[in-house]
Amino acid sequence: MSDDNVIHWFEIPVTDLDRAIGFYEAVFGTRLQRERMGGFELAVFPHGSGVGGALACGPQFTPSAHGVLPYLAVTEVGVALDRAVSRGATVLMPRTELPGSIGTIAVFSDSEGNSIGIHAAPAAA
Repeated sequence: MSDDNVIHWFEIPVTDLDRAIGFYEAVFGTRLQRERMGGFELAVFPHGSGVGGALACGPQFTPSAHGVLPYLAVTEVGVALDRAVSRGATVLMPRTELPGSIGTIAVFSDSEGNSIGIHAAPAAA
């Protein structure tokens, strides 16, 4: 089986990297690592050997509520959504249980105006 179409990296456009780092670190309870690449800056999410991604700030990055919608993993959707709202996010889709054993999702606007999804796997039985 080929991994040719598997997502392995994402970049979320931001205009104010400091503000966005504060938002994402608070919502996800993690630390982001600042890096500079050419003419732009990144704040990289911890990713180990899994899918990686970063906040990306530079002239070629424009935040938008109408672009790609990434879903980031969380342990509990309600907790992460509450943290996002406490940091000024607008809930675009409330906590929603998915059918079967898919889990729970929600969507909110981040500090830069992007639409961001969160997903929690179902609790182990």
